[in-house]
Amino acid sequence: PFSATLRILSHTPQEVARQLQVELGVEEERELEERGTDNAEAYALYLQGRAHWNRRTLGDFEKAEGYFKAALLLDENFAVAYSGLADVHALWGWYSGSSSGSHSKLTFEFAERAEKLNPRLAQPHATLGWAKGIFHSDWEGAELEFDTAITLNPNYANGYHWLADMLLILGR
Repeated sequence: PFSATLRILSHTPQEVARQLQVELGVEEERELEERGTDNAEAYALYLQGRAHWNRRTLGDFEKAEGYFKAALLLDENFAVAYSGLADVHALWGWYSGSSSGSHSKLTFEFAERAEKLNPRLAQPHATLGWAKGIFHSDWEGAELEFDTAITLNPNYANGYHWLADMLLILGR
């Protein structure tokens, strides 16, 4: 039994489901893909980062950044952790009243890294939409990114939130 458990643990959740002949629905597949890591500790750190990011204070952005970076130390290919870092920098300048070029640069770097690691992930597209609009006034490019995010995951609330913010700014 122990060796069978070890064999199962070395497979992705999708592979285990196939071996057990369990059919995953679209939502279950998306949830497993969005989790993006088999490292439980990295995922727990990511969740702590999101909890702090959602508080929307400068101190919590700093804490969130630390948690996302710690998650990436455990899994350097963890796309949603890069997306979390992009979100931190996308809002940090906004909440601090500073349109710092460093936050803009890091937002794009981290979002593009997340998108490269997982092109089917909605989060980095929403962040790129926000960043293109807010940092570069590229409203057309922003709208395309939001459309992509919403197409990839119609349940990603932040994509709608930031799209609504952009449309409000544009008076639409």
